[in-house]
Amino acid sequence: MKNFLLIVMFLGFAIFAQADVTPGSYKVQVGSSLNVRNVPQGEKIGTLNDGDVVQVISCEDGWAKITAGSLTGYVSEKFLSPVAASKPAAEVQKPQSWSMGNLMHYAPWAILAFAVLVFISLRTDSYGLLTVSSFLLGLSELIFFIGSGNKGVVWFCTPSEVGLILTVVNFIVSLFVIIMQYKLCQGFIGSFGFGFWKKTLWVIFMIIGALLCWAMFNISFIFVLGLLIHLGIQFYIGRLYRKFVILAYTTLTFGLILSALGMLSTFIVGGLVWLILSALGSKSNPQPDTERYRLEDGTIVEGSGSDFTGDNGHRYTRDSSGQFYRR
Repeated sequence: MKNFLLIVMFLGFAIFAQADVTPGSYKVQVGSSLNVRNVPQGEKIGTLNDGDVVQVISCEDGWAKITAGSLTGYVSEKFLSPVAASKPAAEVQKPQSWSMGNLMHYAPWAILAFAVLVFISLRTDSYGLLTVSSFLLGLSELIFFIGSGNKGVVWFCTPSEVGLILTVVNFIVSLFVIIMQYKLCQGFIGSFGFGFWKKTLWVIFMIIGALLCWAMFNISFIFVLGLLIHLGIQFYIGRLYRKFVILAYTTLTFGLILSALGMLSTFIVGGLVWLILSALGSKSNPQPDTERYRLEDGTIVEGSGSDFTGDNGHRYTRDSSGQFYRR
């Protein structure tokens, strides 16, 4: 239970919601200070404090062009919240419209919530909850990934925006979610009894389906037809399962594939860093060469320095004259 609470707190600390930003007055909401840059992701030209009010001129790709006094530059829109305008008392409040921007605002929290539900269902062996939460997790990922145009996905943040610690925590949480999805999808594919080559073809087939799902939001008839054919083939192959189970794991797999594509550059950079650190570590701590000898009784010993092990399971010590003694 303690580990579960720590994971929930860890996840809640790492997911960040995003908001639609249009020209107008906004208030800075940041823990310490917010950097102002000359161009998006450019050089720092100033800072803003929590609570400062700025005027947003325009916004593109997650960066807002602002003015604050004599300072003009770009800041991340994540740290801006609209200043509420005073309304007449008799004005009737209009109902909120659920646009793509509103969905994008709440999608990161939905991903977090459904990932926690998947984790709970795995720990409690609740098959029904696992199926439903897997479907909702994959669906929320698809909505967020496709709606953002792969420009503001939940795991994408830089130290210049949120700090190094939160960036690392966010990446670890995202990796945890992806690994959990991968194990679920792997187990489901394994239930078909496929061999190596069939599994490989199935993975390629699912990647094509995820790309069709992504392209389908262009409202192209060809992409919609291709996705329907893709789902029809899946329903036929998994005809022994209920249709909602197939749909749930298909959605989960599509979300996993697009999520992995969104983190592909991070995986590549992380792999290169790991290889460099491994190479430096092996160079600074070279391993001694293993020596092999055959003793007079026919025993073969291997080792280095004075410590050797024989093929008979006994340990041997080599003295300064080169003689071996069994311990």
